[in-house]
Amino acid sequence: MFYRDSGLLQVRVKIDLKNNFKSISMKKVILFFIYIGILNATNAQQDAKIDVKEPDFFESINFKIGAGVFIPNGNLKDYFGTSPLIEMSFGFPFSFKKSIDVVFQFGIPTQHKEFQFIRNIDTVSAKTNMMFNAFLKFKKQVFRRANKDLKLYFGIGVSTITTDARNPFYSGQEGENKYEFISSILIAPGFDYTFQFKNEDCITFGINYQYSPYKTEGALQDNIGSSGFIPRILFSF
Repeated sequence: MFYRDSGLLQVRVKIDLKNNFKSISMKKVILFFIYIGILNATNAQQDAKIDVKEPDFFESINFKIGAGVFIPNGNLKDYFGTSPLIEMSFGFPFSFKKSIDVVFQFGIPTQHKEFQFIRNIDTVSAKTNMMFNAFLKFKKQVFRRANKDLKLYFGIGVSTITTDARNPFYSGQEGENKYEFISSILIAPGFDYTFQFKNEDCITFGINYQYSPYKTEGALQDNIGSSGFIPRILFSF
């Protein structure tokens, strides 16, 4: 009887272990598939959040217009006073933090003193009619919070001063300039602080330093100066 009972006990133990093993394996399989299902659902939600349509390039181009003042510095203060200025720019962002702006500035300087304009045939006293700046502005975002951001930039281009001195060789042909002018390379580092409204309109407060060495051999007798500051307020719609 002892051996028979032992045999039955061994058979029952084997059957119970086998059943328990099957039960545990099935639970693991079910839990595994539940885990896979949850993981796939989570990834799908994340993909849905990440898969945002990138804005069209032309839609991302922004136009700004505004006004400021040109504040001469150094020797330039002897010739020009603080003068109003208008600015227009087109911004072309090529990443979330970097962009290139094409900038045009127009100003009519308040002149304190005439400067001597040297020509091949004579030397005349000249006054300024207009100052025109055109440059590329390479911008990088250094701070952003909610609807505000700060960008630093480096600008390079050309600055031109037109005068009231008539060109003695002007004949009226196309491409000729009726009045004399002076052009110089323009270096313009600065910063822009932008605030965006709920309707996506923006207002920008900025200032740039202007360096333009107007002293050119064969053009100006005096070194009238080369630097100034331009604080500005711009709007984009």
